Amino acid sequence: MNCQLAFNASVDDSVYYIKLLKNISGIYKDVVTIAYSSDAGINNSFLLVTWSDNNFKSRASVNESVIYPASEAKLKLIIPADNMICGDGGSYQCLISYYTSNSFSETSYGTVNLSVESTTVKISTKYPFENDFLFSPGTVVDLFCNGTVGSPPADFHWCYQRIGVDTSLIPYPGNIIQQPATKMDCQYSRQSSLSYNITDDYSAVVFQCIAEWNNTCSPGRINAKYRLRISKFIFISPK
Repeated sequence: MNCQLAFNASVDDSVYYIKLLKNISGIYKDVVTIAYSSDAGINNSFLLVTWSDNNFKSRASVNESVIYPASEAKLKLIIPADNMICGDGGSYQCLISYYTSNSFSETSYGTVNLSVESTTVKISTKYPFENDFLFSPGTVVDLFCNGTVGSPPADFHWCYQRIGVDTSLIPYPGNIIQQPATKMDCQYSRQSSLSYNITDDYSAVVFQCIAEWNNTCSPGRINAKYRLRISKFIFISPK
C-alpha cells in the first residue's frame, strides 16, 4: 500500500508526517506513521517510523519512507503474502500533514479496500474423467466447478471456446447452476455446475471456470480449465 501526495508539490512545500490508517469497527485507527524525530524537520533530526498497531508491526514492513523533498514524500507498507491474515482485509486510508501556499493542511487521501480473492478453483465431471477425455457426439457432460470465491463472495463464471469456431474464450451462454456460498476462514467457497451436450461441429471444446464479480473471461485470475475432445465416431459413454 502506497501513501503519497495527490498533487505536484513545489520546492517550498513541506510534509510533516504521513500516516496509514485502517478502518476498525467503523473508526479509522493509526497503523504506522513516518515523521521527523523533532520539530526541527530535516535539520538535526532523522526520519522515524512509529508503529501504532503491533499486530501489523510483527508482520509488515515500511519498504519506502520519504518526507523530504515533499514532491517525493511517500509511505509504502508491504505485508509478505505468507504473513497475511484474514483481518488484513478491509478499508485503509492515508493521512498526510503538510505545509503549502503559506498554510498548514492535514488531508486524508482516498480509501483503498483490500478484499480476499479466490485461491483455488477446480473443474471436475460427474464421473472421474481425466482432462482432455474423448467424448462421443450426443453425450451430455456434467461439469462441476468447486473452490474458493474470495470475500465478499464472487460467483463462478463459465467461459468456453469451441476449437475451430471461437477465436478465444467467450462467456458460456447456457444454463449455469450457482450454489450458495459457504463461509470459510478468510473467504467463501461454493460450487457451480452446467450440463453440456457434445456435438460434432468441432474437434474439441475448452471450458474455463473463474471466480469474478464481473462476468468476464479475462486472464490473470485464479481459474481452472477443462478440455473435452470430441470423437467423430459414435460410441457409448456414461453421462
